[in-house]
Amino acid sequence: WGHMRWWNHFAVHYASVKGARPGAVCVAERDGRVLLARHWRVSTESWEWEFPRGMGEPGETPEQTALREFHEETGLHADADSAAVLQRMHADTGVMKDSIAVVGLNVSEVTPDAGRDWELSHLTWCSVQTMDQMIAAGSIADGITLAAYTIWRLRGRA
Repeated sequence: WGHMRWWNHFAVHYASVKGARPGAVCVAERDGRVLLARHWRVSTESWEWEFPRGMGEPGETPEQTALREFHEETGLHADADSAAVLQRMHADTGVMKDSIAVVGLNVSEVTPDAGRDWELSHLTWCSVQTMDQMIAAGSIADGITLAAYTIWRLRGRA
């Protein structure tokens, strides 16, 4: 082995989405509450509570991705000047080649655009106490949402 790195001697396999383009998860805040959405997930064959999120498009910053995805999934607009990357994370460093920006957003207007079918079936604004209770009860099982919420709390956004 000498000075060679051990990983040069093994076949490595990983999965990626959209060519491993960076994505964003949106921790949208309004009056001290965060927005959760209920989304059907084929992988679990159940409805899951999650923060809105999505993959970036070529040339987008993480903040632009978060603002676009948030609007596409909820019909709501976040304050563009409030979009801030709190931290980057990886969903699964063992098998996924990804980069996810946890982006904090502020929402002042809660009237959705009319005439659209939104991706998510149900949106709810949750207090920190409600989020903590849902996590303790096992009602939030999505790892990206759990990690993003922890980052948001530790960054003092709550």
